Amino acid sequence: MVNKRVVSINILFSLLQILITGLVYYLLYKYLLKTLGPDLMGVWAIVLSISSTANIANLGIGASVVRYTATYKAKDDAKSISQLVHTSFLFLGAVFLVIIGIVYLVAPYWLHAVIEQKYYHAAMELVPLSLGCLFLNAISGVFLSCIDGLQKNYIRSLLYIISFAILIGMVYVYVPSKGLVGVAYAQMGQAVFLLLGSLLSLKSVFKGLSFSSFGWNKTIFKNIFRFGVQEQIISICQLCFDPFTKSLLGSHSLPMVTYYEMANRLVLQLRGFLVSANQVFIPVFASTNEKASDDTNQLYKQIFSVNFLLGILWAAIIIACVVPINKVWIGDQLNQSFLIITLALTLSYLCNILMSPAYFANMGRAKLKNNVIGNVIIGVLNVVLCFGLGFLFQGYGIIAGWSLALSAGSLFILFKYNKENSLGLARLLTSKDILVGVLAAIFCVSCCVLFYINSQLSALWMFAISIFLFAILCLATLRIHPVGITLSGFIKRKLAK
Repeated sequence: MVNKRVVSINILFSLLQILITGLVYYLLYKYLLKTLGPDLMGVWAIVLSISSTANIANLGIGASVVRYTATYKAKDDAKSISQLVHTSFLFLGAVFLVIIGIVYLVAPYWLHAVIEQKYYHAAMELVPLSLGCLFLNAISGVFLSCIDGLQKNYIRSLLYIISFAILIGMVYVYVPSKGLVGVAYAQMGQAVFLLLGSLLSLKSVFKGLSFSSFGWNKTIFKNIFRFGVQEQIISICQLCFDPFTKSLLGSHSLPMVTYYEMANRLVLQLRGFLVSANQVFIPVFASTNEKASDDTNQLYKQIFSVNFLLGILWAAIIIACVVPINKVWIGDQLNQSFLIITLALTLSYLCNILMSPAYFANMGRAKLKNNVIGNVIIGVLNVVLCFGLGFLFQGYGIIAGWSLALSAGSLFILFKYNKENSLGLARLLTSKDILVGVLAAIFCVSCCVLFYINSQLSALWMFAISIFLFAILCLATLRIHPVGITLSGFIKRKLAK
């Protein structure tokens, strides 16, 4: 049975985490763009993406730990949870060390190919620290995944909130004197805190955990490895996403990498409000699969309905506010690269958001085949389309290729899940959903045309107009959409008490 109170608390803290993280990234990117400039920020973004290829060593262990912790918790098997943490820690730590060593050896050749020679040495200074951060984050990820599996996601959120406060504080301290390397020092401080904080937090909520002696369990290892291999194929495909896209962009223009990084961070951070809420349901789907699998379709339909409505509103507010965001974050002069990239990413990630309930339902039920195929589609199409369209249209062709690849793979996962569970879109989408979509499109076009014609307006006025029109859209949604009507009725009942 779904514990609605626990789920609500976890979702609330996940949203709080996303909100504060978004604020930190706004301050961080604005400060770095002003202090380091777009070229060095582009170097930093590329090094981070290259270092992240070491995540190939993750082998999907994090997702496995969440899934099997929830499964063992449902069976009240504390001993297996402890052995799960020990086995994952030992295996992941050993494999990560090997892969990080390989990436460290390959990084000089990769950076030499994609970064201008004058920035090469600055980039190489970042590599050891970036890889060190990834190793610490991978180990803390085992503890955080176990916390998620215990449905204590709010603890993860609190740890991340504190860690980002540490990050921004250290950036302001170290960047003025250390420059680009100061950012890496700050990230290292964040990683150390997450490792210690996650270990102590897990120990506090799971008393059975002890590191006085490690308990390797062969059966548990086989389970997490079997589940993780499928998840790892997804991770390998994802290596074709961010690092490949940034590297290819970097060969055309470092400033364009910076604006892609900023646009991508903006869209992903706001997308996190919805995806984090969906992710909370992974252990819930795992529990329903163990105890009452008949509840899964009903749970999925409820999540999809809310997710569709929120996804449409999410895309609408980003598109409507992209011009004033440009003015506040980059400068009064409109940056064409930032605007176009933000619009393209918003539309493609909307498809990804609509797919999220199906993706996490597959994870919770340990049925990852379609998730794997969808990510393979994204990875392969990303390489093919970015090379092809990039050759024809330079940087904007690369952005178009990535956006089309993401949309195609996401829609594949969505349609396959619905088909296999007899949940065609005709059963999930109603005329009210389509009407909300049309109204949102009218809202977006109206704001974009208005701000383009009156580009001299201040960012404050643009935000005020966007929020006013968005409020009208939301009020209309409360009147016509079933989810909105339910929410409106709930609010009226609460106010009447």
